[in-house]
Amino acid sequence: MTTNQVLSLAKNVTSNGPAQVSEIPTVPFAAFMQDWPSQYKQDQHVTVIGPTGCGKTTLVTELIRCRGHVVAAGVKHKDKTMERLVRIEHWHRVNRWRDRPRTANRIALWPKADDLDKVFDLHRKTFGEMFRSIFKIGHWTIWLDELTYLSDHAGLKKMIRQMFILARSNKISLVSSAQRPAFVPLEAYSQASHLFLFRTGDERDLARLGSLNGTSARQVAATVAQLPEHYFLHVNLTNGRQIISTVQ
Repeated sequence: MTTNQVLSLAKNVTSNGPAQVSEIPTVPFAAFMQDWPSQYKQDQHVTVIGPTGCGKTTLVTELIRCRGHVVAAGVKHKDKTMERLVRIEHWHRVNRWRDRPRTANRIALWPKADDLDKVFDLHRKTFGEMFRSIFKIGHWTIWLDELTYLSDHAGLKKMIRQMFILARSNKISLVSSAQRPAFVPLEAYSQASHLFLFRTGDERDLARLGSLNGTSARQVAATVAQLPEHYFLHVNLTNGRQIISTVQ
């Protein structure tokens, strides 16, 4: 499916086919957030996909405010988002999950990674320990801001796939964000209850979006191809409802 084919699809769907892009309601972000806590349950997974600078991090920060216990996985040597969480929002930074204050409900798990030769092993060990512990504890929300890195480069793909499939039974939510739809584990789509998709025109990305289950996949791909900058499409996969909004 090429970009031109996707755009053509969006303009030529029939009344018996997928809803046209123009039929998807656009709502103010404040109104969306007012309703969000009633849509997002503790055992549901959320996947956010979009290019750098589109507003993913700002969106996720707002989405997780309604959750009781949240841990953010920090993998970058310098990370403005993690710094803001720690310095301004007073999240507790720890290098190892076992070192967290037991009474804290906002944890920035951000190990110091100064040795490039050992960084993959450090992240694999640190976040693997976190996954195993939370799987037993339950009732935590895990924010994976670099899903593709953790899955492919840090070597945690098998464990992340297991968490997507099995963790919901223990009231665990994964909130994952990544830049490219084509490069994230399939479970980030198949096991998610909520998808937030920013604009993409890449053919491989649109092809992946066109293979989604549980909703009008072709129409989703068509909509995402035409979104204005900084706007997102929210697909509630539990009921098929879709809205368009923006964090700006």
